[in-house]
Amino acid sequence: MTDLIHWLTRQSVAVIFALVELVFVGAVILVPILLHRAARRLGMEAHAASVTDAFKTVIAFIGIVLAFSLVQVQGNLRAVGELGVKEAAAVATVDRAILRYGDPEMAAIRPGLADYARAIVADEWHQMPAMGRNTTVDALYDRLSKAARSIDPATSRQQVIFTELIRGLDEMSDLRNARLASVKMALPALSWNVVTALVVLLILLSSLIAPTLDRALTLGSIIGAIGMLFALVVIIDRPFEGEAVEPDAMQHAITIMAGRIRNAKGPGSFRPRSRCYSYVGYPSRRRAPWSYGPSFF
Repeated sequence: MTDLIHWLTRQSVAVIFALVELVFVGAVILVPILLHRAARRLGMEAHAASVTDAFKTVIAFIGIVLAFSLVQVQGNLRAVGELGVKEAAAVATVDRAILRYGDPEMAAIRPGLADYARAIVADEWHQMPAMGRNTTVDALYDRLSKAARSIDPATSRQQVIFTELIRGLDEMSDLRNARLASVKMALPALSWNVVTALVVLLILLSSLIAPTLDRALTLGSIIGAIGMLFALVVIIDRPFEGEAVEPDAMQHAITIMAGRIRNAKGPGSFRPRSRCYSYVGYPSRRRAPWSYGPSFF
């Protein structure tokens, strides 16, 4: 059942709603027609009142389980979104610390930070569900971290800012690891098994009710509403596959970084350009070890 839900989450929202509604409503209308004769032969039609009571009870249980599931997946979606915002804020904090440091050697690593943020957006974010960690982003972070840690502060003010910068780099790494770990965040298989069993039971109970037109329309409406709630839970269940969380916060951080000193001169200034591979960051015009992705001048 988990594999089927995983496959569903990779479809578009319209396809998920259409498939779920088609299966649910179709089953609750067709199954009673097919099984009603067998129910009559067993003499179960005489207990229509008790069947109706059981039908109502199962609907209530399904509603409760789906409501709790929806609350949980919305909490997961919100938590993943907050991780993305915090990671972008950590990148912006490191960029601000580099600018405040006030040293050309430190400013020279700033394009590497921009390349790191760009690589997360372009190469890692949408590939996380299938590929996990991106090796290019790993390499960019390692080079950025080594370059920053190799600089020796000359004044007490630079020492304070340097400490803040190193703390920000560590936070960037921790938040990225947390984001990668949240890729597989989803409802447990037991929850889907319980919901599926309740829906099957509901369909079987509906077969004990005489399949008249008015009853078919009533049952179809009820199961249609349940199907919509079920589809909504499926869509939100995996934040990076269904109702995907986009890297808007990181993209916004890149824009802010570019706008801080857009008109400034020197190795620490840059502006976003189209994606290319170039030489950036060093006054000597030698190739920077992190010169990947869009160039920042």
